[in-house]
Amino acid sequence: MSTTKYFAPSVEYAAKILIYLSRYKSKQSTLTEISKNLDINKSACLRVLKTLEANNFVYYNSETKKYSLGTYISVLGKRVGENLDYLRIINQFLEEVCELTGLTAALVQRVSFDRVMFISQYQTQIQPRLSISVGNRFPLTEVSYGKWILANVSEEERNYHLREGLKKVTSYTRTNLQKYIDELSEIKRSNILVSRQEYTNNVTAISSALYDWKGQILGMIALVGVSSLIDEAEEQRLCTVLKEVTNRCNEHLIQLKIEAYEFPYESKITQ
Repeated sequence: MSTTKYFAPSVEYAAKILIYLSRYKSKQSTLTEISKNLDINKSACLRVLKTLEANNFVYYNSETKKYSLGTYISVLGKRVGENLDYLRIINQFLEEVCELTGLTAALVQRVSFDRVMFISQYQTQIQPRLSISVGNRFPLTEVSYGKWILANVSEEERNYHLREGLKKVTSYTRTNLQKYIDELSEIKRSNILVSRQEYTNNVTAISSALYDWKGQILGMIALVGVSSLIDEAEEQRLCTVLKEVTNRCNEHLIQLKIEAYEFPYESKITQ
């Protein structure tokens, strides 16, 4: 728990609850589940939930006894997209690359020390198409987009994240640490990453990194498609299109002087 001068426990509880309910696996949860999994006193948890419910930030189903995100969250999400200049710009490029490739395009960003999340998406009208869940969070080492984060942190922090090895998510997942680390160097050089069925069967994810004006990673533009429908020639075309769009997006972001949010490694390991 934070010890900063202006720390407010009830606000942190509210934030933790909203983040917890935004996750796919816990999007509908009981008071007991929320209290236990977030390590919040049950009575304090109930007070925060009732306050959030009164302001439409969470919804309570009296039949299932479960809480979920409320309707006002969608309003806030829409306002964020409208008010943050850099998100407006990135979303324009997401829409463009979606139309050019015929694949689902998504913005992925680091949202905590060890997680990345889908922030926004654009879907093609072409069938079949893949859908993603905005708000889904993934451990850095269990999704291809996490490689971008590990390619752009210090060697010490990278080794910290890899200290327990690599989990085999599918039969195609790369678990050899040295080959994984070698790939991190290559994607940083080329600014393109192709992941075929590594973390989801029959799904190919092609991604390219976005950087702020200081050269710090801001996020990733990702294309997601059905692996069996993407041959070698099409894969090459998709890579070329994505790199070109990402390069232009980066040029706009640099002009805005946007700075990426930092997740200090030193403060994490000293907690």
